[in-house]
Amino acid sequence: MFLYHDHHTTTHRGSNKTSHKLINKYYWPNMHVAINEYIKACEKCTRYNYIRTKRLGKMNIIPTPNKVMNLLAQEAADFFLDVCYHCGAPSKLITDQGSHFVAELTRAIIESCNTTHILATPHHPISNAQTERFNTTFAPALSKLTSDQTLDWDEFLQHVIYAYNTSKHTTTSLTPIQIMFTRENQLIMDPKKMKISLMKPNEYYEKAKQSRVLFFNHVKLNIKHQLVKTRHDKNRPDPKYVKGDLVLVRVIIRTSKFQEKFEGPYRITNQIGSVTFIVKIENLDNDENTNYTKQVTTADMKHIFSFEVV
Repeated sequence: MFLYHDHHTTTHRGSNKTSHKLINKYYWPNMHVAINEYIKACEKCTRYNYIRTKRLGKMNIIPTPNKVMNLLAQEAADFFLDVCYHCGAPSKLITDQGSHFVAELTRAIIESCNTTHILATPHHPISNAQTERFNTTFAPALSKLTSDQTLDWDEFLQHVIYAYNTSKHTTTSLTPIQIMFTRENQLIMDPKKMKISLMKPNEYYEKAKQSRVLFFNHVKLNIKHQLVKTRHDKNRPDPKYVKGDLVLVRVIIRTSKFQEKFEGPYRITNQIGSVTFIVKIENLDNDENTNYTKQVTTADMKHIFSFEVV
């Protein structure tokens, strides 16, 4: 259990993922109970793992599709091109609104690749949920391998990525390596195989094509997007907004407990997604700053209602 949980290529994964790596290779009585108790007693998991426990708006399902040296436009652009050279240009790219992503250089390169660049709404991580969810797994795993000074963290990047890619995903019921290469990965601590068989290159290609179709169909059946959406949307308010509505917008950073929680009024000028809008400050007092706009979601807006005395 130490090798399959504490080793630097397994990075302290959870009970289900550790069990999945062990179950086809070893057996002992009450195996799952022993693994659960072992991981429950792991000090590093206790110290670094997140404790996971409703916001307005229904869930918007996004179709399923390395760290750079510095947060500069040049590095972001080079990283994007590196992905294009290896995998081809993506049809869509979702990023946050960091300056290195909205710089002229980066935007020009993305446009030259005929890729649609979608910017996530600030302070709304669900709009870039896959990346944010990976970060909540990646950061604690990296923390468990680094020293107290955290100066050697970059030495363990590939270890953490390898551990992630060889662990079964709950959504697909397969490991990323299985989906990518249509085969199970041989872990460095697995028992040595006594028999090795090789196929001819043309036979391997045909078998890989057939396996890829089977794997992708299996993944599509296992993806639980609609189930997650149904659970997320249950008993959740879903206010409707249209262009021209007057709204208040949530104050994200409040300097005092007595400060108002919503500011405005703003007027909706455009809708760019099912729950995402562009709003513009409404000039009620002839202020100079009348062109201020921002991107917000329904979770951070409130209708302004008027009351008429009859």
